Amino acid sequence: MHDYIFILGNAHDLCREELVGVLKTLGFDFSIQKLYPPQCVQVTVTQPLPEEALIERLGGTVKIAEIIAPTSSLDPQDLIATIRKKRTTWPKTFGLSAFTDKKLPLPKIAAVQKKVLEAEGVATRYVLPREGQELRSIVVQKQAVTEFLIIENNADFIIAETKEVQNSEDWGKRDYDRPFVDPGIGMLPPKVARMLVNIAVAAISYQSSAIRQEKLGQNSSKGFTILDPFCGMGTVVAEALMIGTHVVASDIAAEMVNKSRKNIEWLKSAYPKTQDLESRFLVSDAVHVSDQLKKNTMDAVVTEPFMGALFEKKGAQLYQKNKLVTLSHIKNTIKGLEKLFIGCFKNWYQVLKPEGVIVITLPEITIAHHTIFVKSVIDNCEKLGYTPVIGPLTYARPEAVVRRQVYVFKKIFNS
Repeated sequence: MHDYIFILGNAHDLCREELVGVLKTLGFDFSIQKLYPPQCVQVTVTQPLPEEALIERLGGTVKIAEIIAPTSSLDPQDLIATIRKKRTTWPKTFGLSAFTDKKLPLPKIAAVQKKVLEAEGVATRYVLPREGQELRSIVVQKQAVTEFLIIENNADFIIAETKEVQNSEDWGKRDYDRPFVDPGIGMLPPKVARMLVNIAVAAISYQSSAIRQEKLGQNSSKGFTILDPFCGMGTVVAEALMIGTHVVASDIAAEMVNKSRKNIEWLKSAYPKTQDLESRFLVSDAVHVSDQLKKNTMDAVVTEPFMGALFEKKGAQLYQKNKLVTLSHIKNTIKGLEKLFIGCFKNWYQVLKPEGVIVITLPEITIAHHTIFVKSVIDNCEKLGYTPVIGPLTYARPEAVVRRQVYVFKKIFNS
C-alpha cells in the first residue's frame, strides 16, 4: 500500500469532492481519510500515484506529499531518524511546514537539525515559512526545497515529504495573460472552474471502463462534450479543454462570445495539447440554447449562471449600481433567478445525453443576518427531470455577500 497526504485549497469540501472524483475517474483503488487539520486528507492506494500528472489535473489540491511515518516525538534528532526511514541522503535544501493548531518551534527544530547534520559532515540549509507555519508552494518550487510536513493526527503527528506543488504561475498565466479579463463581471477563478469540470467528468456514470482505466497522461476525458451556456470570458471552457474534453460555449451577449472565442484561440496557441479538441461558440440565451444544438448530445452542462448585479459593500450596507439594497429587493432578485434557472434546467434537459449531468454554482445571498437561496430550484429539480447527487459544496471568500453553492444534478432518463 502507498500512503499520501493531499493539502487542499480553502474550499475543503469542494476540493475533496474533486479529488475523490478524479481518483475514481482514473480507476484507482483507494481509501480517503480526513485528518484533524481540515485542509489535509490521507489517501491510501494500492499502486503508486502519478504525482506530477495529478497535481496538474487537480484544481483544488495545493500539494501532494508521500507519508514517511507517524511519530510521537518532534525532537529534532528523532525527526531526522524518522525521515531517514525513507531517505538514504539528506537534501541540500530542506524546509519544514506544520499543519496543526499548535504553534510549533519550527526555527528551533530546523536549526538543531542543521547543527546535528553538519556534525555528521552533511552540508545543508533550511527554508522556513515567513508567515504562519506553511511554506508557500512557489517557494518550494522556485528554491528547489525538499519540504517535510508535520501534520497533527490525534495525539501523534504524521511526517510526510512533499512530492509535487501546484504551479501557481501556470494557473496565473491562464487567468491574467489571456487577451480578455474582466474581474468586474464576477468571474469564476480558473481553479474553481477546473474543479467543476473534474467533478462533472467523474459524475458521468456511463463513461466506459476503458476510458476510466486510461492513464492520466493519455487524456482520461477523451470523447466527452461539455456545454457552458453562460460562458462569459470562457474560463470553464478553457479548463474543460485543458483536461481533454470538447466544448460548446454560448452566451446571450455576442461580445462575451467573441471574447471567449479569442481567449480560447490564445489558449490553443499557448497549450498545444488543446489544439485538436473541438470548441464551438454560439450566441444564445441559456433558456433557448437547445434551439441550436441536437438533442441528447451533451455529456454535461458545467456553468456559473448569471447571479444578479454585483454588490458593493459600504460599511454594513449593500449597494447595487449605487442604489441601497434592501431585503425585499434581494428576495425579488432571488425569485427572478429561480425563474431563470428553472427555465434553463427545462431547456438543458433536451440537449443532455441520458444520465448526463449539470454541475452548477447557485447563489446564496446574505443581508442583514438573513440568508436567501434559490430554494425552489432544488425543491423542483425532480419535476424538471433531475436527481441531485452532490451538494451543496460552498465556495466563497470570507466576507462575500454572494456565496457560491455547487450542486451536481443527474438527468433522469425515461426510455
